[in-house]
Amino acid sequence: MKQYNCVVHTLPDLVAYLDSPSVRMEAQRARSVLAQVYSGRMEPDWIASVMKVITDALPSVVLVGATTVGELAHGWTWQETAVLLLSFFESTDLLLFGDHCAPGEEFRVGSLLGSELAAIREPVAGLLMLSTNITVNASRVLSGLQDSGLDVPVIGGGAGDYVTQAGSFVMWGAQLSSQGVVAVAMIGRDLHVAPFGSLGWQPLSREMTITSAEGMWVRSVDGEPAFEVYRRYLDIQTDDQFFLNALEFPFMMERDGEWLARVPVAVDHRGALQFFADVEAGQTFRLGYGNPGVIVSNARNVHAAMREFAPQAIFLYSCGCRRLLMQDDADLETRPFEAIAPTAGFYTSGEFYGRMKNGRLLNSALVAVGIREGAAIAHHDASPADAHPLRQQDATDPYKSKQSRVVSRLVHFVGAVTGELSAANRQNLELAQQKLELEHLRNEEQSRLLDMLNHEIKTPMSVIRLALGFDKRSAAVMQHANRAMMDMDAIVDRCLQINRLDQHRLEPALQPLRIRRLADEVREASQAPERIVLEGAPRIVLSSDPLLLRIVLGNLIDNALKYGRVDQPVRVGMTRQRHAGRDGVQVQVSNLPGTAGMPDGARVFEKYYRSPGAHGSSGSGLGLYLVRSVMELLGGWVRYSPTAGEVRFELWIPR
Repeated sequence: MKQYNCVVHTLPDLVAYLDSPSVRMEAQRARSVLAQVYSGRMEPDWIASVMKVITDALPSVVLVGATTVGELAHGWTWQETAVLLLSFFESTDLLLFGDHCAPGEEFRVGSLLGSELAAIREPVAGLLMLSTNITVNASRVLSGLQDSGLDVPVIGGGAGDYVTQAGSFVMWGAQLSSQGVVAVAMIGRDLHVAPFGSLGWQPLSREMTITSAEGMWVRSVDGEPAFEVYRRYLDIQTDDQFFLNALEFPFMMERDGEWLARVPVAVDHRGALQFFADVEAGQTFRLGYGNPGVIVSNARNVHAAMREFAPQAIFLYSCGCRRLLMQDDADLETRPFEAIAPTAGFYTSGEFYGRMKNGRLLNSALVAVGIREGAAIAHHDASPADAHPLRQQDATDPYKSKQSRVVSRLVHFVGAVTGELSAANRQNLELAQQKLELEHLRNEEQSRLLDMLNHEIKTPMSVIRLALGFDKRSAAVMQHANRAMMDMDAIVDRCLQINRLDQHRLEPALQPLRIRRLADEVREASQAPERIVLEGAPRIVLSSDPLLLRIVLGNLIDNALKYGRVDQPVRVGMTRQRHAGRDGVQVQVSNLPGTAGMPDGARVFEKYYRSPGAHGSSGSGLGLYLVRSVMELLGGWVRYSPTAGEVRFELWIPR
């Protein structure tokens, strides 16, 4: 394989170049010839003249091309001219495919191309593809290609337009199309195609979400017209310079663990954005910007990989935004390729990269493609003959690339600040979420409390109203009324105690006390002292809070009297007991179950829990929850330890 690249300034110069002995000799020896023409001049007549000169000089040539937003030859950037890439293959066949592609026909065109490729009997080494990405949804073409089942590298790019992004063309043979797809299948067992990709764009803004999209149009972002992103953050206007102003700031999307860029090309009167490549509703993104330092660093890695591959030719397809961002420094990533193999290509409006089964349309990227026939060969040293004037001064100019270095630092600064703000925002969101959860729990707690009060106070209130309705109140009626008043008082008291406990306002006041004397006082203050049997009388003085212990014993005894069999005693046993190496007293409160039955051991200490059989009696469902909380406060414990047919609670009080 031989690769010749030239810059076309005038038609007479092109005629002379094609008539040179070296070109004529390679054309005679070659099995096939591929010509790629990339033109920065948007004049169809001039482009047609260039194509005719080439086909007249090389009748068997396979000719394709595209308009550009900048041309690449010998590794340098050119503009408003044309570059010609001539590839002379020794053992490779070429198959040309071209189609005028109407909107909505992209998938069909891709499937048709895939079918033609699948019918080729010899191995396809690579597929060069060009399209008018402004008017054709090239992502859909790639989707259609996947049906072929071939695993072939797909390389190339989208045609560009210097000014309006509305007048791009692709070319094949004698055809020009402003709405088309062109492909060249490179066929041969001895041909090797190695594409390498590089991005260098970094996400900088906060994360946003595409909330409405259709085809290549994004209608809204976070519920607002999509254009608002560029107006708010970058002060970009909806004028004829929108594309050039937005080109450096693509949507950065993460797919399959990799960052992809999507560049907007136009904005409509409703604020919708048109893109070169596929965009989807629900996709999250961040505005990005190129970091020149990262771009050049990544390019060095690609240079090294390309050198290792040892190609005979290098094709470059680089997004126009890289040229806009890097300016003259764009050559820092393209020029070194020429030292490896003859290098040429163009600045695109989207780059094809990957393999046919998973090929992607990129934006903002550089795709460098190494081509060779046969085994690897040593790289050549490029001649400076085609270099721009004054380029040799760049290496010694201390101010060269200064702007890129400044931009790199600014990008790093913005990225660092954005990262800090994002972290702070995440923290604020987490705190807000926690606050909402706490608020929800408080509301739920309040609702349960009100439900309990509404339910439990109704019965004693009814008893009181009934008692008040009697003209003459008997002792029994008054006893019921007093009992109802005591029930309501107990419910309110427990609610207040729980509130103080939850707000950490229930603090133990430790003092010496005798547990038997305290148990006697609780028994005498209970509803039915005669039913309570105190057992055991350890002569031990505890250091504890008598008020809190009265709450604990009072609740346990009150529950036993209320829900136990009325004809059976409530037994309260007290014994010395060491626990975890500490002296203390263990208290057991036991009774035979009444109509309420046995409580659920898994839920007995839950706030507001009452067993189904207990709902016939007034109660808050807070007593045992309060008992456990107070015992934890006092450094002890309580547990439900039922035996066969007996309800029993045990608690341990430290000395």
